[in-house]
Amino acid sequence: MEELKTRILKRERIIRRGEQIIKRLNAINSLEKRTKKPNLFKQQKEQLKKDLQELRRSM
Repeated sequence: MEELKTRILKRERIIRRGEQIIKRLNAINSLEKRTKKPNLFKQQKEQLKKDLQELRRSM
């Protein structure tokens, strides 16, 4: 029972982190569109995409 709770909490944390990353990526895309500079946050976007892929693999 305790193991199940731990697994559920871990899954919820992963989902919340994924949501945060997606929100940041959307905000970056929006900023880049407004400023018309597509590579303004290139490094941050690449890192966030890698983080998101790792999270998806861990589920």
